[in-house]
Amino acid sequence: MRPMRSPAHTAKPARRLAQFAGVLLAAMLLAGCGEDSQIRPGATTEVAAAEIRQPEATATQTATEGKAAQAASGEKATEAKKDTKEETAAKRVADFRAMAGRRGEQERPPVPVAVTTIAVGAVEDFYRGATNLTAAEEAVVVARTRGVVQALFAEEGDVVQAGQRLAQLETERLELEVARSRTQLANLGAAFERAQRLHESRMISPTEYDNARFAFHTERTNLQLREYELREAAIRATIDGVITRRLVKVGFSLSESEPAFEMKRLDTIEAELNVPERETGRIQAGQLAHVAVDALPDSEFDGKVLRVAPEVDPTSGTFRVTVTVDNADGRLRPGMFGRVAIRVDRHEDALLTPLDAVVVFRDQSSLFVVREGLAERREVTTGYVSEGNIEILEGANAGELVVMSGQEGLRDGARVRIVEG
Repeated sequence: MRPMRSPAHTAKPARRLAQFAGVLLAAMLLAGCGEDSQIRPGATTEVAAAEIRQPEATATQTATEGKAAQAASGEKATEAKKDTKEETAAKRVADFRAMAGRRGEQERPPVPVAVTTIAVGAVEDFYRGATNLTAAEEAVVVARTRGVVQALFAEEGDVVQAGQRLAQLETERLELEVARSRTQLANLGAAFERAQRLHESRMISPTEYDNARFAFHTERTNLQLREYELREAAIRATIDGVITRRLVKVGFSLSESEPAFEMKRLDTIEAELNVPERETGRIQAGQLAHVAVDALPDSEFDGKVLRVAPEVDPTSGTFRVTVTVDNADGRLRPGMFGRVAIRVDRHEDALLTPLDAVVVFRDQSSLFVVREGLAERREVTTGYVSEGNIEILEGANAGELVVMSGQEGLRDGARVRIVEG
């Protein structure tokens, strides 16, 4: 049987174990607090913990007071910089969006395009109109005496000279009348000579002498008239030109002044335009003109402004302009439908690009310039359009590459791949 230990003897080991645990805990707290923490030797666990918490509370309070002071001192600066920060933020958002857009463009595949170079050259402005061509001269050949058509010497399409015989009327009656008139004139001439001698010798009265003289001169005039009719029995051309229409046949009976032929001069062709009055100051005689006809699609004929009417028609508000074209080869014909372009202005050393390169959206013209593989959209001011080219007044420079095909869906900053040009 073991002897019973007293309570005092049993409590000593337990108390020693508690003291050891307290010292160990204090050492651990000291290591975590750093060099600024101080714990008295032999302090209990509760005291050590309190001493450790006191510097922490002091540091926390000091930090809080410092922050409050800083907040108070920076409040005014914050208000002063508020507007600047908002502007900076807006700029950063815009830059971010632009960067995002460029990044998106870089991720897309390049757009295939055809390009051309902005060239330097001359550009012209034209007034354009349409009308039917006419001959420079035209005439209706009429019979100058009555008679029956005996023979024809010209047909439609024949080129004739002024004075050339075109048809012949029967002349038998006219020849007989001329012969009779000549015989009668000879008799009256002899009678007038006798009357003149008798009048000088005062053997006849002045009245008888006057009657003889009148009869002779009258018959002489009749003979001249009949000889004229005999000559005019031959119907002749009145101008140089082409027979455009024959109105008679052999056997036709013609009266005096009845039309027999129509003819026109075709070595020169004219085009008459009715031009709006707003063009009055731009069109003058001598200006260059071009004429194209639908019947000859691959040909263009040069001409010039021949006449400009000095007045404006008040009913239509237009004035008449006549353009003349040389037609020595006879390819143009009266009645053809012609398209006339009159040059009214010309610019030398103009910047030119194909018309297809310019994109028009909401009345604003623009084009895409290719630089370092990227498409740059440029707003431009345009001028005259001539022969498929358009004049660039502002917004681009000579020698720059511009997109003339493939603009569909093309955006500013997009990557492009040149496949032509």
